[in-house]
Amino acid sequence: MTPLQCAAERARPSVVEILAARPEVSRAQAIEAFELLGASFANDKEYYNLGLAYQYLQKAMAMRYDTRYGLLLKKPRRPHTRLRQLERDYYSRGKYCVYFY
Repeated sequence: MTPLQCAAERARPSVVEILAARPEVSRAQAIEAFELLGASFANDKEYYNLGLAYQYLQKAMAMRYDTRYGLLLKKPRRPHTRLRQLERDYYSRGKYCVYFY
């Protein structure tokens, strides 16, 4: 885990801002750090603040969709093997039952 990710995970916005502005930090790394920072403010018991969570998630989204540098979209991930197996079982039975993932 990089220092930038550690600062974002521990909800330290001033440190994240300073580290994200450094030239050796790529745009993708900065965006991921701001997303993690926003998620940290939304989930942390001690630093819970939905206003800051929204602010940093919005900043990350604005950076991700900035057309001056080109869009930097996330790549979709494949579902986990277990999830695919549950879906296959669900549809093969032909019954409607609920699976909790």
